[in-house]
Order: sequence, then C-alpha cells, then structure tokens
Amino acid sequence: MATLSHRGSRLTFRNKTGCTAPPLLKRGDKAAIVAPASSVNEKALEAALQKLKEWELEPVVYPPVCSPGSFFSGTDAERARAFQQALDDPAIRVIFCARGGYGSIRILPLLQFRNFLNHPKWIIGFSDVTAFHSYLTHHLCVQSIHAPMAIHFEKYETLKDAFDKLKHFLFEGELSYALPPHPFNRHGTAEGILTGGNLSVLYSLRGTPADLHPHHHILFLEDVDEYLYHIDRMLINFKYGGWLKGLKGMIIGTFSEMKEKQTPFGKQIEEIFSEATKEYSYPVLFGFPAGHSGENFPLVMGRKVRITMDEKQTLVNFIS
Repeated sequence: MATLSHRGSRLTFRNKTGCTAPPLLKRGDKAAIVAPASSVNEKALEAALQKLKEWELEPVVYPPVCSPGSFFSGTDAERARAFQQALDDPAIRVIFCARGGYGSIRILPLLQFRNFLNHPKWIIGFSDVTAFHSYLTHHLCVQSIHAPMAIHFEKYETLKDAFDKLKHFLFEGELSYALPPHPFNRHGTAEGILTGGNLSVLYSLRGTPADLHPHHHILFLEDVDEYLYHIDRMLINFKYGGWLKGLKGMIIGTFSEMKEKQTPFGKQIEEIFSEATKEYSYPVLFGFPAGHSGENFPLVMGRKVRITMDEKQTLVNFIS
C-alpha cells in the first residue's frame, strides 16, 4: 500500500513497526468503553470498570452500552455518536469495545476519523470489531488490537494470560509468543504487516470501502459457529479474488463450534486451509490461540510481525 497522508496530521504513517502506533498507556490515562454493536449487561460492565481501575486507568463509559432486551446497544445514530465522541476526545487513550455481536459495519460509514488521526488511540476488540480493524489498517494505516473486550473482564481469571499480555503491550509495547509445533504447519519464516480477523466479517466487507488489501501482508483468520462448507466457500471466494496469492504468510486462529450438515463436508479446518493454500509457498501457522474459544491472546493489527516455524517450535514476534 502507498504511504498515506492526512492534512494537518503530525503523524508519519509508515515506520519500522508498520502503520502508525498510538501512544503507549501510562497510569491515569482515560480508557473508553463503547458498544458499537451489541450491548452488555450491568454486571459485565461493572467488572470491566473495576479491572480498568486496577490497571490504574480512568474508565469512561459512552452510552448506550447496556440495553436489556435489545439486539443492538442503541440505534445506529446513537452508537455512532458515542463512538465518535470517544474517537474525538484527545484525553481518551484507548477504546475498549464492549462486545461484538453485530452492528459495527452499520455505523462505520457514519464515523469521521480526522480528529482520531491527529490523536490516535488504541481500539480493542475482535469478532464484529474486525470491521474497524480492517478499515484502520488498510485505509487509515493505524494499528489496533485484536483482543478480549470489555465483556470479557467478567471472566478475567479464565483469560488472565491474555489480559496480562494485553496490559503489557499497552503499557510496554512488547508482544511475542513461543508456541508448540502444529502437525499442519507449513514451516518457514515470514515478516509482514498483520491484518485480518473474523473470516465471516471479512467476507461481508468484500466490495465495501472497509475491504481488505492483504497483498504483502500476513493474514490472520478465525471464526465461530459456521458450517465447514461455509468456511470453504469463503476461502474459495478469497482465492478467486486474489487475496491468498500475494500474502507473506497466514496465521490460523481458533475455529470453534464448527457445524456439519446431515451429509458431512468431509474436511476439517486444517484440511480446508491446507488445500486452499497448497499452491503458495508462504508459511502457514495453524492453531494460534486467538478467537472465540480458549485464551484469545492479543494480536496487533497493522503492525509488522515475524513468524518462524520449524519442527520444534513456532515463534511469533511483533516488531517494536
């Protein structure tokens, strides 16, 4: 992608770590909680507020966040207004999306990012929040974090390792992983800017202004509650559209609660991805613990990452 520019911005968009990295956090910084899609309950919100205070941050809630009985946290206009306020406030240093669900793509066209580009901040979430990650990486070139959301602070002890990794990155800027080998891994070394997120959401973005441009990137994918043949269909779409050909590498996260029709599809996730990428020579990492099940370790979208795989181990290192 060409270097991006923004009139009046004091930022240089391309640097050694990839896209623009918002400033690291420090004690006393303000952390926004916004619900761009579905809502959370009061108990989950209180757990998030308590933990953010324990991190020595000052949480700020931008309603609507809790809307019992409603699919969305508020109307499109209400959700967009809340998100816009968090984007525009220079005192806010990080935005925790309350949860995924559905609705981010409905408000993305209503948002303005000029003030955000002058005062970038970390936007954190996954699943439906993939729409924001894609737009930030490929159209604004600002880094963001695929990680647990405000709703998940209620399960802090279960996700403690993931939250510890997230906190360390937000305050120290360091993130790396050493993982056991996976039998389906395609060994090798690759370095590139990380992009991707939820496969179904990325598929829904095809042809929109938030669409991916993944050439020369490392593509991360995860999903939940899909038929196996749907996964194959989406990957074939990506392949025919040229998305898979020009990658530097691929990271496969968790694909949980996969479903079969009465007649089985006949292939599991590893086989589906291996078949879709078999004609390409780049490394493919299977089983990265990020997605809708397990620990959901953080990944920095828009940042350069180096993956190294052999028979003994897998290393994932974000450039700092």
